[in-house]
Amino acid sequence: MFDKQLIKLFESGLKLLKDGQYAQALKTFNEIIILYPECAEAWVNKGVALKKLGRFQEAFDIYDTAIALNSKDSDAWFNKGLCTRSVNAKDVLALGAESYNKAVTLDSKCSDAWVNLGNVALRIAFQVYKTDAVTARKWYKKAERAYNKALSLAPESFELYCNKGVLFTKQGKIKEALGETEKSLELNPKYADAWYCKGYILGEMKKDKEALKAYKKAIALKGWLTPWAWINIGNLLADIGKYEESLSAYETAIELLSKNPDPWFSKDPDPWFSKDPDPWYNKAVVLNKLGRAKEAKSALKKYLNLREQTERLIDTVKKETGPAAKTEEHVKKL
Repeated sequence: MFDKQLIKLFESGLKLLKDGQYAQALKTFNEIIILYPECAEAWVNKGVALKKLGRFQEAFDIYDTAIALNSKDSDAWFNKGLCTRSVNAKDVLALGAESYNKAVTLDSKCSDAWVNLGNVALRIAFQVYKTDAVTARKWYKKAERAYNKALSLAPESFELYCNKGVLFTKQGKIKEALGETEKSLELNPKYADAWYCKGYILGEMKKDKEALKAYKKAIALKGWLTPWAWINIGNLLADIGKYEESLSAYETAIELLSKNPDPWFSKDPDPWFSKDPDPWYNKAVVLNKLGRAKEAKSALKKYLNLREQTERLIDTVKKETGPAAKTEEHVKKL
């Protein structure tokens, strides 16, 4: 049992976290741990403070301490899962899946844990689908189950319907994907991600004019997928021979990507985004179509350089970071 002093300190620490005073919160929970080192809740909240301060590896280790003290603390497992993306460890996706699975087992009503379990399952499926379709299908099913459970707990979540749209798109279930995306937009017509997904789906359905409108809507809403909306607009325009407009779209995408957007966590940038080689390859193709061979060659060199960097990056961090690189055959054709 906590004595009055510890209760007062704990309440103070929680308030500091709520108010965004993370350094002070960290100090407070350290004081509690000195007085009561076996208090798992104090370790969990110390981890929260560290995570908010961008000290993900330390937070990850702290959650392990909390779990060692109380393996049935769902908050500890959930927060450990949130840190896995940003730590130096092997099989970070598997670690994330394990952590979120433990969290939902201990607290089946935690919708955020179900959402993140679905997200991790989807990323694992992305990672393996080219080499192991059977395993990918299993992870797609796990992602769908997790999203459905999350929606049963939070039926008004427009983000979740969009996530399901992505899931169905990756499985080739285009009509189902469009239906989920429409549900997302019904709940929030200003959700840029859903407009982007709708554009992609309509493009797959060969409804190019509608796809362009959806991408432009996503761009107007300034979502984090804006660079890829421009890339896909460039692709659609190139397909109908509007090479100058297509070139402009690719150049806009390249400029935006150079700013290294940060789509998931404000302190956890994914290095793939500033190094995505695809728009440079597409730019080279379009320049070649326009008869600007020298500029096409320069863009192709940039593409090859970035592709080498991304392949090295993927080998280093051992996680899926984006679309597959183009093959040497494509380069030779150009």
